[in-house]
Amino acid sequence: SISVRDDNSAIIRATTAMLPYNILSYVSNFKNISPWADILVEEFDGEDIMKMLKDGECDLAFFRVGKFDEDQYEKLPILLEKYIAVLPTGHPLSKEKSISLSQLNNEKFILCRQNSCLHRTAVNACIDMGFEPNAIATSNHTTNIFEMVGMNMGVSLLLQKGTEHYMNDSFAKSVCLVPLDETF
Repeated sequence: SISVRDDNSAIIRATTAMLPYNILSYVSNFKNISPWADILVEEFDGEDIMKMLKDGECDLAFFRVGKFDEDQYEKLPILLEKYIAVLPTGHPLSKEKSISLSQLNNEKFILCRQNSCLHRTAVNACIDMGFEPNAIATSNHTTNIFEMVGMNMGVSLLLQKGTEHYMNDSFAKSVCLVPLDETF
């Protein structure tokens, strides 16, 4: 349960990807059951949120769990999500219903920015499958990753729900989202 500070305030830190994960509805629900509380919501990267939580700079945090001290904090998963491959539409695997990550071992990769949980998870998953990804680009923005994949610069690994949120007609012509067989 979330506790409110002495001044009836609560500081909530959330991942920058609030919209596709419906995080704002959780914040709104909290506000509705605690109308007396002054709530401050701020967006940060997950790594920063974890440090702020540890330093007591927030009361509630919404972020993708990487390394997490379960003895120190209460965790309530709101979504378990799978990674998907983002492929150019003409890629030989783009029509498959699902693929193994190992099938991408010779590809050039466009990954989320370095030092992010998503980057580390994708790289470690590739290593677990027996190869190190050939990362030719990184980006903070899903739309930029879509653009580079659509221009046949490489392939990417992204989280399914967040990625599907950004998929629109302009990207649907140039990229395909293919589920991975593995969970990581």
